[in-house]
Amino acid sequence: MTNALIGRQPILSKSGDIVAYELLFRSGSTNYATVTDNTLATASVLLNALNSIGLDRLIGSKKAFINVDKEFLMSSALEGLPQDRFVVEILETVIVDDEIVARMDALKAKGFTFAIDDLDMNSEQLENFKPIMDFTSILKIDLMAAGGMEGVKSKISCFDKTKFKFLAEKVETEAEF
Repeated sequence: MTNALIGRQPILSKSGDIVAYELLFRSGSTNYATVTDNTLATASVLLNALNSIGLDRLIGSKKAFINVDKEFLMSSALEGLPQDRFVVEILETVIVDDEIVARMDALKAKGFTFAIDDLDMNSEQLENFKPIMDFTSILKIDLMAAGGMEGVKSKISCFDKTKFKFLAEKVETEAEF
């Protein structure tokens, strides 16, 4: 019997309560992964979460964030997921085109929730993601890359705080939290 490997990173509220988990690909016993194929990594995470471990055992009643590239987003694999249990996290490497906009529109109509991963706020990236902002409700910002909380505050100042939830990632210390 092979072991099912998956990273489960808690997502906390301001008060420190676990509100969700990000499910991450792992290929060995180390606390990191070398991902050479994003689509296969996501498929492995979902296979392990749904079949080998079980979603309720892995995340309880919380939601699971999963990273997707264009290939996985366009695949029929998403159709079988319980949309009330998953947040589809669009990787920062995805180049948005009309096909992605149409797909996200269709999935949003079916009840899926979307996040954009590692939004670094440069004008090129913002222009790329502009067509899908209406389908997106969560923006993830890398605390380290943003230059700490002041950098995060500066980066989110241009967004409507009533439309988006902001999620800081790479929060490594209690002081940063």
